Amino acid sequence: MLQPQRDRYVAFAFAAADLLLEVQADKRITFASGATQSMLGRTSAEMLNVGFHNFVAASDRAVAQRLLQRLQGLKQGGRLEPVAIRLLHRSGEEVRAMLGGCSLPSGSGETFVTLTLVGSGEGNPTQEPATRDGATGLLESADLFERVRHLSAIAGGRTRDLMLVSVNGLSAATKALPPDRARTLMQEIGASLRAVSAGGDTAGRVGAEEFCIVASANALTPDEIAHEIEDLANAAGVHKGALTTSSRPFLSNPSELDDTEIDRAIAYAIRQFTDGGSTFGMSQMERGLPSAVDAAVHSFADLRSSIRGNKFNLVFQPIVSLNNRNIHHFEALVRFEDGRKTFESIKFAESVGLIEELDLAIIRRALAEIGRTPGGHSIAVNLSGRSVEGDAFRQELLALLGSFAAADRRRLLFELTESSGVQSVEEAARFLSDLKRGGHAICLDDFGSGATAYAYLRHFDVDFVKVDGPFLRAAIEKPREQALIRSVCRLCRDLNCGVVGEMIEEERQADASARLGIDFGQGWLFGKPVGTLPAAAPAGRVRRTSW
Repeated sequence: MLQPQRDRYVAFAFAAADLLLEVQADKRITFASGATQSMLGRTSAEMLNVGFHNFVAASDRAVAQRLLQRLQGLKQGGRLEPVAIRLLHRSGEEVRAMLGGCSLPSGSGETFVTLTLVGSGEGNPTQEPATRDGATGLLESADLFERVRHLSAIAGGRTRDLMLVSVNGLSAATKALPPDRARTLMQEIGASLRAVSAGGDTAGRVGAEEFCIVASANALTPDEIAHEIEDLANAAGVHKGALTTSSRPFLSNPSELDDTEIDRAIAYAIRQFTDGGSTFGMSQMERGLPSAVDAAVHSFADLRSSIRGNKFNLVFQPIVSLNNRNIHHFEALVRFEDGRKTFESIKFAESVGLIEELDLAIIRRALAEIGRTPGGHSIAVNLSGRSVEGDAFRQELLALLGSFAAADRRRLLFELTESSGVQSVEEAARFLSDLKRGGHAICLDDFGSGATAYAYLRHFDVDFVKVDGPFLRAAIEKPREQALIRSVCRLCRDLNCGVVGEMIEEERQADASARLGIDFGQGWLFGKPVGTLPAAAPAGRVRRTSW
């Protein structure tokens, strides 16, 4: 009766698998057929009546045992989703394979396991070597989310399937156990979570007592996962009730974001967390990576909402001639209605791919302000180095500028910021040249704050260079910095560039800046940012032809 079923399964399995095993309830192999020599360096006969775990690499034996338990616990006719596992060849070499299987409806207790050889997996993160937590064997955070992003790309939506498993009391419990039992418990927990994760290796440790998995199609329920972990702890000698295990979605409310956006926010949180950053405040960092990820995802959603809903305002700060204090133009500075810090928000936008959208929204608002003040002052807006590298951004910006009258459009200046470095300098230079041909002045912002300023000045044909405020303020007292700024000013004169000094708050700073050769000043000495752009330029306004 079983033979026809076996034959049908063999025919089906070998269409996709390299090796078929029949495994009894005690984990002994009672049937083996296929590529046993190439995969394991053994004959089929050598495998009979031997425990399956003997052919699995030591690091994967615990999870293999769990997977067989899952397989044997399936309802008759159920199947196991393919799982990545490492086998042990007779030579001692580890062989990567995909383990699958099913439980036939015969009711006689055996299960069938399929093994499919996989290659080196170049370009496939699920098959590449990964950094693992030493205690559990689970993936570390960065590798876990790299695999999640890969699964999202090929299967779609796996980021939303992330589950956070919190085992409260685990640290104290393992400290109270003898070292060998503590090690075994952590390995068993790791194996248990791997066995219920998609592909058998999308489980990671993200905190001292927190784990994250992408649940497989036939995974246990959250309650079942909790019971299994607590049973493992009790078997290791942990007092009943000492652990409280809970499971919940890893992301609390990602519904308004697509998977690519969630991935960007997660990647940002991982970088901040692993680098010891504190963008979201130490409270989130101390609560572990899940808290940092949750903050990043919600910050992404909130910032995107602010951009798309125009929930920000522009304020305008004058830039004046140090020679006669006449206003040359204003810089538009963004202020968010929810009170978020501007600099940190811009850095965040650059890191998660929102900066192009933010730059375009600010430019639209600035152009609208220009349209409300005919014949008024020019306005400078910041342009991220990250934005100018995007072809779609460049096309959209040129189309936006082309929709305004030339006289209004040319009142818009662009300050290229160095907060995000330009990778393709040649493409950026061509784009900035296109803007100049359209009548827009270009300013190189934050000169002196980074190492790329001179390289930018070499490649970009700019009209102004803005000296970084802290650099300029240090030069007021330090001869070395004074010499550097004098050299910059001489270079800019040779290149027909005006020089702007920022963060000028006192007369002595303005006088010193003028003596160093700086043409224009910006700072509270000349005016704080105001919410309304003056309607008309004064008669004595400084124009480019005067320097």
